[in-house]
Amino acid sequence: MKHSVAGVLPDLLGPVYLDRFFALFNVAARKSLIQWTRTAAGDAQLALLDANSRGEGVPDSMPCVIYVGKTTPATENARNARWVSHLPAEFTVSDLIDALDRAAVFLMDWTARQKVAAAKAMGAGQPATATAGAAASSALAAGAQFQLSAWVSLDAPFNTGACVRALALLTRAPIQMHQLCSHSGLDEATARALISSLERRGVLRVSQRKADVASESRAAQEQAARARPVRSGLIQRLARWVRGGGRS
Repeated sequence: MKHSVAGVLPDLLGPVYLDRFFALFNVAARKSLIQWTRTAAGDAQLALLDANSRGEGVPDSMPCVIYVGKTTPATENARNARWVSHLPAEFTVSDLIDALDRAAVFLMDWTARQKVAAAKAMGAGQPATATAGAAASSALAAGAQFQLSAWVSLDAPFNTGACVRALALLTRAPIQMHQLCSHSGLDEATARALISSLERRGVLRVSQRKADVASESRAAQEQAARARPVRSGLIQRLARWVRGGGRS
């Protein structure tokens, strides 16, 4: 099941390209990494343009643009935050799937960066050392499980095959540190550094295994049970002493 949904705006394409897009889109959207839906300009994350498209129909805030059958305008090169790609005039379903997948990967990272920026803005008044310390302690606590909430791109020193395998593992299900190291091939120091980095970026869910929670609960119950006989015995002795005093 695809958890991410993104809007695509194809309506600025000319009739020939628009007909081709709709003929291939349903298949391409099903095979893409995320769920794509046709939407209005204000709700879209991806727009498709051609030589006859009206550029003013694309908001400056649009994160992704695909040009069909033409090169990128020089003005787009200045927009470093925008992802730009191209499709040939007679693009195939494979071409469209590839373009949608590359846009999806960019959007996952872009969404994560937006969340991190928002979190930083909200936590601007908190001491940086305290925030970093809290993140590290929660992520690396004993028995913790980790799961990725959004796919992100990895920069050095984490742009390695083992780290990419670790990300893939983190997207599937909650996983513990020793399992992550065993299945990805990472050494523990690098895995811990990767986990800390992902939590700082705001894309990591940290939880505790149910078995560990149940074990802690049983331990608490056993400790309480061990304490009860002492209190109960004392009360019984006091009751006998009171009854004995009453008879004397």
